Amino acid sequence: MQRVIIEGPIEDFGKLDGEIMTVSLQKLKSLETLHLLRSDQEEFATICRIKLQNPDDRIEEVFDRKVFEITPLVDETPGTSICFMRERRPERARYLMNAGVYFPGPYEINDGRIKIGVMGETKQLRIFLGELEKVSSRLNILSVTNGQSFLQSPLDSLTEKQRKAISTAFQYGYYDLPRKISSQELAEKIGLDSSTFIEHRRKAEKRLLSMIFTE
Repeated sequence: MQRVIIEGPIEDFGKLDGEIMTVSLQKLKSLETLHLLRSDQEEFATICRIKLQNPDDRIEEVFDRKVFEITPLVDETPGTSICFMRERRPERARYLMNAGVYFPGPYEINDGRIKIGVMGETKQLRIFLGELEKVSSRLNILSVTNGQSFLQSPLDSLTEKQRKAISTAFQYGYYDLPRKISSQELAEKIGLDSSTFIEHRRKAEKRLLSMIFTE
């Protein structure tokens, strides 16, 4: 298993499978993934830092709401926020993942350029990189490393009860906007009283956020 870091113009990377841009690059200064929560054929979910070109713009106006769900969590400075971001996977992403490669991070956008980590077996990566070369000569390989050390999930740092609480909350739409389920309903699903469930969920959230802000 190897991990390759690729960098280049984001519009060129999108040509790989005919992607239609769903992000206003004129308004987006940068996007940096802090913790990847989910990356599979159905959706991409992450805690990320988003910086806008104009501090007076709203983050919600930069991303296509039919594709992305954005929830600001912490405002760091005007125009810069830590956000929860979920992207519903269209056919383009399923095509990429059917090629047998994965995207464990980094995932960064800066002034219209993208840096992305791709992981897979040597044969799969060669096929994937070959497809990239067909659509653009401006995408560069920055590094090739052993990918095994990047397989650990941030959830591994939580206790079993904390992991169960936050995973269930995520699964049933507690973090959706608008919220689809209450803490009381979630507690009932996993057989806990509401106060105990809330304690586990909040400790999990604090642990994950502390990992972000101490990096």
